[in-house]
Amino acid sequence: MSEMGNVGYLFYKKLYENKEKLLLEICKGNAKKLNDGKEGEDKVIENILSHKLNTETNKEEVKDLETFKLKITYPGLLIGSGYNHDSGLEEDFKLGFFFDYTTGLPVIPGSSIKGVLRSVFPSEKDDEEKREGKREYINEILSKDFSFEELKEIELEIFEGIKGGEKIPMKDRDIFYDAEIVEVKDKIFEDDYLCPHGDNPLKAPKPLRFLKVAPGAVFEFKFDLKEGILGEEEKKSLFEEILLDLGIGAKTNVGYGQFE
Repeated sequence: MSEMGNVGYLFYKKLYENKEKLLLEICKGNAKKLNDGKEGEDKVIENILSHKLNTETNKEEVKDLETFKLKITYPGLLIGSGYNHDSGLEEDFKLGFFFDYTTGLPVIPGSSIKGVLRSVFPSEKDDEEKREGKREYINEILSKDFSFEELKEIELEIFEGIKGGEKIPMKDRDIFYDAEIVEVKDKIFEDDYLCPHGDNPLKAPKPLRFLKVAPGAVFEFKFDLKEGILGEEEKKSLFEEILLDLGIGAKTNVGYGQFE
């Protein structure tokens, strides 16, 4: 894939190259401020937002995996927002984003998926009410009646690769792959805005622009699951229901990162 076809390159490299050129022009006296030359940045942003899904960029399929597909609902998906990204130009995206290094497409890291799934298991840090709520939630999905102790064994087996106090060989552990986009409604990306309010409630908030995966995009989740305390299909059903209920990514509390 060419650099100009890689959105990750455009987002993290090309925008900053424009900034460096503008700073050089300022030093030469040919520009007074960064926004004097924002046309170049506007073009890069336009290329990002108009990027189309090319299924030929998808990675080689791994056989014998448990998979399911989920569609992003409105308002979209934010992944990698904690990464630093701000060229200093007013119209730049102010939040980071996570792209696959090779394809330049947005992916949901397997580690993030694993973290969301594990978060529903009862923890010693949870208060009694929360622990009981988590136990009931998992048991309802699985139509089981596992105790806290049994759920801890399941958690360790799935997420730590430990069974009966012993490490499970790597080949026999569950594997969580990155989720990839396999279908879009119209386009992959859209821009959106946040309006954070400062200490002064009378001062108009300054909108912050950010990049998101557009609603309607379909992600395929892939796992290499092994038989254990739970069977492969039980794990798959549990994982799918958790992701449907909790969502993933940033700002799920205000509707982002939800699936159907």
